Amino acid sequence: MGNLSPTSQKFPSILLILLIFLISFFPFATSNTQNILLRGSFLSVEDDSDYITSPDKSFNCGFYRMGENAYWFSIWFTNSKERTVVWMANRNRPVNGRGSRISLQQDGAMILREC
Repeated sequence: MGNLSPTSQKFPSILLILLIFLISFFPFATSNTQNILLRGSFLSVEDDSDYITSPDKSFNCGFYRMGENAYWFSIWFTNSKERTVVWMANRNRPVNGRGSRISLQQDGAMILREC
């Protein structure tokens, strides 16, 4: 992975803790097919219409387009005009628009993979 600063080495742990917290306290529903994101399932950056919505419909999370081929995995307010983002993974390093995905592993870990 190259040279990583102490802050960037801690980032995956912080992301995992935040996502476990969100999943534990806000069971999400996907917009197209399921009421929950099941273990072993994923959201792909290429399926931009797929995102997860909180039960009270206040928040969505999914891939948010930043540029031509750059996306953030983000949480945003559902009813904001400009899709107001409240949190994003890897702010300084968005993922590729092809093949990247967020997966909920069988052990409950959430993994953001970039291709």
